[in-house]
Amino acid sequence: MKTIKRLLKGILVLIILLVISLYFYLQHIKPKYKGDLTLSPLENKAEVWFDSYGIPHIYAENKGDLYLAMGYLHAQERLFQMELVRRIAPGKLSEILGKDLLPTDKFFRTLGIHLSSQEAAQKLRTQTTNPTLKEAEAYLRGINEFLEKGPTPLEYELLGIEKTPFTLEDIYNAVGYMSFSFAAAHKTDPLVSFINAELGASYLKDLGLKADTTRQMIPSYFGDPIGLNEKSSAMLLEMLNQLPVSPFIGSNGWVLGPSKTKSGKVLFANDPHIGFSQPSVWYEAYLETPDFQLYGYHLAGYPFAILGHNRQVAVGLTMLENDDVDFFRETENEADSNQYLYKGEWKRFDYRDEIIKVKDEEDIVFQVKTSLHGPVVNGVLGEIVGPDPVAMWWTYNKLPNQVLDATRKLNNAQSPGDVTDALKLIHAPGLNVMYGDAKGNVAWWATARLIKRPEHVNSFTILNGSTGEDDPLGYFDFAENPHSVNPPMGYVFSANNQPDSVNGYYYPGYYLPEDRARRIRQLIDSKNDWDSEDVKKMLMDETSPAVTQNIGVLLTAMANASLLGNDQKALELLRAWDGKFGGQSAAPIIYTRWLYTILENAMKDELGQDKFDLFMSTTDLRKRTFPLLIANDSSSWWYNADKKTVEPRQDVIYGALISAVASLEDDLGKNIDKWKWENIHTLTHNHALGVVPLLGKVLNVGDFHVSSGEEVINNWGYPVTSENKYRVSFGPSTRRVVDFSDIENSESILPTGQSGVFHSRHYDDQAQMYVEGKFRKMTINKKELTTSGKLLMLLPDK
Repeated sequence: MKTIKRLLKGILVLIILLVISLYFYLQHIKPKYKGDLTLSPLENKAEVWFDSYGIPHIYAENKGDLYLAMGYLHAQERLFQMELVRRIAPGKLSEILGKDLLPTDKFFRTLGIHLSSQEAAQKLRTQTTNPTLKEAEAYLRGINEFLEKGPTPLEYELLGIEKTPFTLEDIYNAVGYMSFSFAAAHKTDPLVSFINAELGASYLKDLGLKADTTRQMIPSYFGDPIGLNEKSSAMLLEMLNQLPVSPFIGSNGWVLGPSKTKSGKVLFANDPHIGFSQPSVWYEAYLETPDFQLYGYHLAGYPFAILGHNRQVAVGLTMLENDDVDFFRETENEADSNQYLYKGEWKRFDYRDEIIKVKDEEDIVFQVKTSLHGPVVNGVLGEIVGPDPVAMWWTYNKLPNQVLDATRKLNNAQSPGDVTDALKLIHAPGLNVMYGDAKGNVAWWATARLIKRPEHVNSFTILNGSTGEDDPLGYFDFAENPHSVNPPMGYVFSANNQPDSVNGYYYPGYYLPEDRARRIRQLIDSKNDWDSEDVKKMLMDETSPAVTQNIGVLLTAMANASLLGNDQKALELLRAWDGKFGGQSAAPIIYTRWLYTILENAMKDELGQDKFDLFMSTTDLRKRTFPLLIANDSSSWWYNADKKTVEPRQDVIYGALISAVASLEDDLGKNIDKWKWENIHTLTHNHALGVVPLLGKVLNVGDFHVSSGEEVINNWGYPVTSENKYRVSFGPSTRRVVDFSDIENSESILPTGQSGVFHSRHYDDQAQMYVEGKFRKMTINKKELTTSGKLLMLLPDK
């Protein structure tokens, strides 16, 4: 008995010691928010004031010290996120996360982003007087100072990650991944090519691939061969879902000029849509030297703010959704597989060997083959139909990378002309840049090097690489990009919708439908006395006029239907619905399931289950298709391939409602009064290691039951499936309102918090505020910070 007691006491002592050790370890790795901190490379002392949400406000004597401090502070909160981001584009995730990420690494290594990064970094290093180089290197010194002297993050310990210095190449790789995540062709073109080749051109009519001049566009104002198949898209989507850092999805932005606001000053709003993760994508910081001020939003491992404002100007962005990728089927020489045909001559493929390190496995060596069009994606992007190679032509890899210079110029811009000079340097990714300033100017620019293509080319299908006739012809001059500067209507806006034509030409792209754009314009046009409170409410708007229009079409088709029970009640709820995705409403549930079932009944017989699932996952395609399909009596999709007959549109719509309601009764019960949208529409911010159940309970943030929906202004997107849960996968990565009538009280919010260190009080201190639509101040007045903030003094090692 005494032995057992001694054993129990020993176990208890051991547990106490472990708890104490864990406590001190967690205290050790906490971010430092006050006191003194010595940084060896610092020239002069600098002050960092942290506000109540952990956002640093850095005051330095020069830009070198400013960006050095920024790098250190960014790293102490987000080092693991930085590590993941710098590994995606060069294909180095398998090294720390294991063999499951090997297909993803092979794909990105094949794209060659890392080669473009090496070239850009080497070129920048030769520009010894370029301030971009000096400030980027200062930022890197700060990150590496933390790597050397700061505590090791928990994730590094769990995964056994070796600390290695950050480089210019890592910075370029970060923006390279962002550029890739903006591109939609990889996800859409293979499926469109399959439909075109296997089903026929008539099936493309309802996919909304061509510009529809009847829809709300972004108004400008100037003063068939198949190579890839649908499994290529499916494989890419699977790879993207495995990535530990979420891709960019969409966004809203609008800037109201003096004629539209109560104050007569510019009001600026922006909420970029990005896949949710923990920590969230943006790191906020206020930077100030005697000749520079910026409140900015920074990507992990990137020195310059992508979104930002000061007392003079505000800049934000949405995704342009332009088509900057083409796939080419190359004709290989049957007598020599090292050659391909181009304009009547046999050219030789270029080859390079790539080595991928895989955790707990042998290194993988594979060969990348490249034609003059680009890297051959056979073997890394699903199955290829036929024996020929398919090469990927991408604007990002075709032109010199000046994005780092461009973003620095944007951070220093003081006028529309400064912004234009910066944007001319951006070749990819495609962006809608939104602008407003204290002088009353508002502007929008579609920003990218937009491709000139031959008139016959359908860039949404696989092109012929052998003749040269399908090759891009060059690029339009930046002056020909869609844009609007101080338009007569008094405001600019963007919601990833189709820009208006320039000189009668509509730039091809993967634009989202007009839903959000129409609602934005509908609201802005309703009044001329907007203030910041109105704009904040607008950012949380949950109503879709496009949904009510779709329901009107569906109800017309159901005009002669005879319904009973929940079928009739469901129809009545939809008839009375105003299109608002309210949390207590059953209508969003019924509409979403009906939408899914209509598309399933119309398309799955031709596509099959796998291709249909892929179509539903290709969000831009699905959203454009639905309103066109349900309004078209003669659509080819009404042909039932199983029954070998055409089914009337009304019959399919009617049958889909009956099936949808029956499936909802199975999932949610027969009492339709208990169907509540927020019960099945949920939001969780997942950490990269949150897939491990025990870690997920600690590192993930959520689960929140939320209202709103997709393609409303407060755009919380989710996979539309037959399941009884609609888990939010993306949404506003921040909501910002910059009010030039009261610039010091401009406001924003993050989805979770500023810190990526899970036991920091700022890990999730904004999460509840975010789902409730609340905001907090973006403080730029130092006096306010000195009375309520925490001071961290940065000291040089002298």
